[in-house]
Amino acid sequence: MSAKKATALDEITLTSTTRRVGEAIRELRKSRNLTISQLAKALDRSAGHVSQIERGLSQPTLKDLYAVSTALNVTLSWFLHDQPDATDDEQDLIVRRNRRRSMDQNGLLSEVLTPQLNHRFEFMQTTFAPLVETELKSIQNPGTECGLILKGQLELWVNDRYFLLEEGDSYWFKRDQQYRSRNPSSDSPTIVVWVVSYSFS
Repeated sequence: MSAKKATALDEITLTSTTRRVGEAIRELRKSRNLTISQLAKALDRSAGHVSQIERGLSQPTLKDLYAVSTALNVTLSWFLHDQPDATDDEQDLIVRRNRRRSMDQNGLLSEVLTPQLNHRFEFMQTTFAPLVETELKSIQNPGTECGLILKGQLELWVNDRYFLLEEGDSYWFKRDQQYRSRNPSSDSPTIVVWVVSYSFS
């Protein structure tokens, strides 16, 4: 292959990768209900620079990606992960078990079960390490959450109500309430599959 053809192929690959990374950043930013200006402030970058990255017009540096992953609480692989063996038909429809995008925060491993993020809908699997609990939450843009306990036990507090859920149990609640959850086991993980549907005024 000539040097000219190789350079052209490199440019096509670079453009495709830059566009894909930009789309991933935009999806994740929207799923966090952040504006471009808010993300730019967290990255100490201009809003114009972030906008160009999201549109695939500017290639983010590795430093940019580390900053974005830190600001949005995801692993760097969220943006770098690719599926070279996936067919075109799979890209927007299928997530293979060993190719899930993930977020790992203090003993909570959350994995995305959909090929794309949508700021109105999330389908996730979370693994709680022993004795790990979530922070008390109340979402500004409320929606609903439902979940199924695949393995172990889950303690769930919704406002002043307490529940101990076993494997096979499920739950549903509105997220404008105060809620938190915890794995009560000192030696076994808890695995929960959950869906969130957001509502916006």
